[in-house]
Amino acid sequence: MLLLSSQSSPDAFVSQVQQQLTRFYQVTAPEKVYLHFDKDTYAAGETMWFKAYVVDAARHRPDSLSQVVYVDLLDANQRILGHQTLALKEGGAPGDFALPLALAQGTYSVRAYTNWQRNTPEFMFTRAFTVWSEKQAESGSTMPVPATDQPMCSFSPRVANWWPGCAAW
Repeated sequence: MLLLSSQSSPDAFVSQVQQQLTRFYQVTAPEKVYLHFDKDTYAAGETMWFKAYVVDAARHRPDSLSQVVYVDLLDANQRILGHQTLALKEGGAPGDFALPLALAQGTYSVRAYTNWQRNTPEFMFTRAFTVWSEKQAESGSTMPVPATDQPMCSFSPRVANWWPGCAAW
């Protein structure tokens, strides 16, 4: 690279380095992070359990390039409410966020990434989820309430015949 920099203009050198980096990322498959959550919706005060997986993007097999995955809990304005650094073991790591009881009702998101992915943000994992708040439900917010007092169930007709309180569908 030293020889190239002395023979070409600065703009050409930067362009050439960018091309080489692009080729490097195409040849070496980037990593991808996936999170598996225990639920889709949470109540304020609950614990959000998850497991992080880091895989080779080309083969979707556990990747050993990174040893750490970073996970951020974000509010609707993309401000970080919580941050975790998880040590990967065989491409995976368990984690959790304890959602505060005073957390406002709304849509939040989780972002997960490795140090390598900071260079390519489009490969970062992002997922939105809803948090319900009991305080806002008491104050008259639009929290869904079942229409009837009867238990809601979906058993087959044979089971519904002997299950008290359920009607067959």
